[in-house]
This record gives sequence, C-alpha cells and structure tokens, in this order.
Amino acid sequence: MRSDSQHPKKESEEKKPYKLKRYRVKITVLKVSHPFGKKRFTDVNGRLLPLECDYCFPGMEFIVEAEGWKIPEGFPCSWAWDDIYKSVLHMKFGGEFPHGKKEFLTCCTDGIHPVIFKLERLDE
Repeated sequence: MRSDSQHPKKESEEKKPYKLKRYRVKITVLKVSHPFGKKRFTDVNGRLLPLECDYCFPGMEFIVEAEGWKIPEGFPCSWAWDDIYKSVLHMKFGGEFPHGKKEFLTCCTDGIHPVIFKLERLDE
C-alpha cells in the first residue's frame, strides 16, 4: 500500500474551503395582529394580557448583517427572533422561497397577538 506522502497532491488538487456568499437581510414589521378582536385574555396569575404586542410596532426596520449570527441591534423580542431566525438564515445564504425570490412574509408564533414580518434579501 502506498501512503499519501508518496503521492503528494498537486496544487490544483488541494481542497480549498468553500464559502457561501452571504447577504444582508432587512426585517420590517408589517402588522401587529389581534386575531380575537377586542376579546381580552389573562395570564396564569389572572392579569389581563395586552390586545397587541407590546414590543413590535408597524414600520420598525432592522438589518441583519452579512457576517455574524447575532440578533440585529435593537430587535425588541427574542421570542420573535427565534421564530423568524431560520427564514432569515435561509435568505442570508441566498435561499429562495417558492412565492418570492428576494422577499418573504413570516410571523412570530404568539397566538394571542402575532406580529407579521417582511424579510428582504439585500443584494448590495
């Protein structure tokens, strides 16, 4: 048997690390929903919950930078970030969705007052 040391790889055969192109992603809060109208719910301690999300407001915008994995500065809700993170990563690495190549609508999973987000891949 011959070892690799007996057959050194040619320079062209050496494996080079493959790096995916990364994009910036813009997150816009489109709508703060209240699917139950004016009906109020209480938490486990009997306190009334707000009708709408207290953290996100329509028109808020955030940029996810191409490098790094952190939540965007100023993003108000870690639960919402966790819900949309996989879609943000998909777009960050150039992924496309069937109904929109550079844009995607998603929402957080708060069933009482969900927030709808628009994700846009920035090609700059």
